Parts: sequence; C-alpha cells; structure tokens
Amino acid sequence: MAKKYTKEHIEYLREITPGRTNKEITKMFNEKFNLNISESALAQVRRRRGIKTGSDGKYKKGHEPWNKGKKGFMGPNKTSFKKGHKPHNWVPIGSERITKDGYIEIK
Repeated sequence: MAKKYTKEHIEYLREITPGRTNKEITKMFNEKFNLNISESALAQVRRRRGIKTGSDGKYKKGHEPWNKGKKGFMGPNKTSFKKGHKPHNWVPIGSERITKDGYIEIK
C-alpha cells in the first residue's frame, strides 16, 4: 500500500531540502516523524512534488578532479607482473582440451 504524505510532511521536505543530500534529508525526515522511509522513496516524493535540492550536478568553476596529475586510471603497475610468473590458465602451445560440447581444441 502506498504511503500517504500529509501537508506537514511535504512542507517539512520543502523547508529542509535546499542544499542538502538525499542521505541528510532522509535522516532528518525519519527522525522528525519517527518513520523508516528509504532514500529513494523520499527522492521520488520530492521529484513528484517538484522539490529540488538546488544542485545541478555540474562542476563548479575551478573544480579539480581527484586524479589530476595521475597517469592512467590506477597509477603505474610496476609490481603487477613479476618475472617468471605464469597465470593460472597458462598452457603450453600444442596442448589439447575437450570442450563441454565434445570438441577438441588445440592451442
């Protein structure tokens, strides 16, 4: 059954929403009304009622990304591959195996 939100609930949401995250809004709402509503449920209520947080999701001028100056996604991988290490699925050239369907595969 759908939850019915009173005028008091909606007015309180309008009051606390600007400049806050979904997590903060949900915590404040649940504490005030002694409820256990999920973040996504309250976000849907706010969306239906046109209550916006004021965040447009765009980067502000002068924003510096967390990975500025780093090379590659995870940084250098100097220790990822050791000399002489063979992967668990390594097999020599010319080896054969039988697949689930009964075919013989030769590397």
